[in-house]
Amino acid sequence: MPIFRYAGDLRPLDRGPDILAIGDSWHWYPENNLLNVVDQYCPGTFTYCVGANGAEAVQLSGGRYLQDVQSALEYASIRVVLISAGGNDFAGMDDFAAILKSDCSNCKSPEECFAIDEPRDLFNDVMKAYETLITTILAKRPDAIVLLHAYDYAVPDGRTFHGLSGQWLKVPMDNCRVPFPGLWTPDSFRRKLVKQLIDELAKRHQQLAATFGNQVRFIDTRGVLADDEWANELHPTREGFTRLGKMHFAPAVNTALT
Repeated sequence: MPIFRYAGDLRPLDRGPDILAIGDSWHWYPENNLLNVVDQYCPGTFTYCVGANGAEAVQLSGGRYLQDVQSALEYASIRVVLISAGGNDFAGMDDFAAILKSDCSNCKSPEECFAIDEPRDLFNDVMKAYETLITTILAKRPDAIVLLHAYDYAVPDGRTFHGLSGQWLKVPMDNCRVPFPGLWTPDSFRRKLVKQLIDELAKRHQQLAATFGNQVRFIDTRGVLADDEWANELHPTREGFTRLGKMHFAPAVNTALT
């Protein structure tokens, strides 16, 4: 069934959306995305999407995005809310550099590369954003199920979106002189640094799920994608998105809808 990305699209419908999706490019990526796959494997559902490519969690929890969320929640038909956010809060030239030391060349471990109080402060802000969204959702739709995820272990190899945009991971690491042994194996220095960030986001999501009980559920997609299932530093290939959606997200959505 359709995925609606603008509020005006909902007005002529005889029914409201079943799924509200709040998020970043994992919901909006043009070549494939999680919502396309969920739509395929969750037959009969309607999805309304709030967000944008590049949206950060702190942006989604305020301003026009939060207003759009509140408007969408007026539909009593919403039973599931998917949230995809947090990656853009640390990926990118400015955001990533802000949580790293300016010179990591002598660091012996990924943990030593982080600036003082980072990434703790970063994820504290991200979790405040999530808490705002979740409390807003459950205040209006107390029976809704909120589904969270923490992406997967991206490869910081400098690949961009068709060479047009995206200095998300490698370039900020280069600028901060993060050690690079010339290898992209999973246990290499830079990949372990990315893994630490993803694992911390996952841990925070698990804590949220424990706080809100069965209304908030964490979908663990870490370690699912092979290296060749990444299209670039932030996004899976078409096949990668399909595997994530078919194996993990669609089953979670179908379970939440029953």
